[in-house]
Amino acid sequence: MAATTTDRHVAIATKLVVDTALSNTVQTDVLGTSGTLYTLFVNNGNAHNIYIKLYDQISVDVSSDKANIVWKVPSNSVECLIIDQGYEFSTGLSMICVRNPTDTDNTAPGAGVTVRLVCS
Repeated sequence: MAATTTDRHVAIATKLVVDTALSNTVQTDVLGTSGTLYTLFVNNGNAHNIYIKLYDQISVDVSSDKANIVWKVPSNSVECLIIDQGYEFSTGLSMICVRNPTDTDNTAPGAGVTVRLVCS
């Protein structure tokens, strides 16, 4: 089967959010409004796994709030999560990076975590 290319006249995503040092400090309302996430790129330069947690909230209490998305990123890897239809954050998008998947974990991931979000 041959590859084909179709021109699109409508942009799917209009915002690129880049955090070159995501840590266990919550980055709140990174879009400044509601929005839809289409792609999440993570570069984990640590020698251990990390977890990216995304919240549909503009204010997050890690000790009690449950993340909408929790994504494990293996040690020393670059990972890409593509959400074909997008994931809507109707209130706002906040994010944090920690070492453990449990809801209340706030363990620092170490250095070297870069995150890029493609959103609209």
